[in-house]
Parts: sequence; C-alpha cells; structure tokens
Amino acid sequence: PGGLGDVYKRQVDNALKSSSNTDGQMDLAFTPTPRKSDIALEDDTLPLLDPSTTATDEAILDWDAALNTFNGDRAQLTEAITTYLDHGPALRAGLRSAIEGGEAAVVRRAAQTIKSGLDCFGEPRAVALAFRLEEAGRRGWLESAAEQVAALAQELTRIEPELRACLTS
Repeated sequence: PGGLGDVYKRQVDNALKSSSNTDGQMDLAFTPTPRKSDIALEDDTLPLLDPSTTATDEAILDWDAALNTFNGDRAQLTEAITTYLDHGPALRAGLRSAIEGGEAAVVRRAAQTIKSGLDCFGEPRAVALAFRLEEAGRRGWLESAAEQVAALAQELTRIEPELRACLTS
C-alpha cells in the first residue's frame, strides 16, 4: 500500500481536476495535524504576513523533520519532492485562475494541497501562507487572496531551489 507520497499524489490530482468539481470534497487521508503555522483566525479578517520579513540565508527547510515525516525513507521523501515540483506550477496557476474567477472552493482545494505538500518539508512560513489562502477560500474571502498568492510565490522562490538541490544530492 502507498505511503504519504501516494496520498499526496492523489491529493494533487484532486486539486488539479476541473473547477466544475467544486463540491468541497477532498482526500482527507493526508490532512496534517495542525501545527504552529496553522494560525487560528478569531475574527473575520485574514491578515497578510509581511513578505519583507523573510528568513535568513541559512537552510530554509528542516530536512530532519522532512525525513521524519516519511519515517526516514529518503526514497519517499524524494518522490514527494518530485511530485511537488512537477505539479506545483499547475497548482499555482490554477490557484491564480480560481481567484480571478471567484471560485472559492477551488482556491481552498488548491491551497490545501499546496499546504500539505509544503508541510512535509518543514517550512512553516510557506505553510502558514498556504493555510491563509485555504481559509480565504473556505470563507469565500478572495479580496486579499491575490496578495497572499504573491507572498506565497515569493516564499516558494526561496524554497524550490533547495528542494531541487535535494534531488541532486
């Protein structure tokens, strides 16, 4: 039976499905336990993270935590990274398109998939940004979602080279 990498692949496939499938259903087998980055929203606002407060130039990802997510199985971690890098651009394009089209359920599904993938790699800032987009979609608050996608894209620009480097090491 498949591991987390297989579950993530199914989740990516679900998120990439046509926006006509917006019943809100998701493969919940890979919904991660809430972490510090899952910021509780106590009011009806979705504050932006300040993109100018980026991390230092040290290692961005927590590779020990990432490997632990896959029970020490480097092959599964590599498979998850490959899946994320292969499908990430399409997920982000779908996210932007859904925001432009006002499709909150698609925004939620794509952001949740991106968040789940990033959560495997131990980078809480990007996970928090994706979580905020997921909540915006869940609540139908798409007004600030374009700004959130821009902040997430900036963060992913920092993360993805480290993911690619892991594949070649």
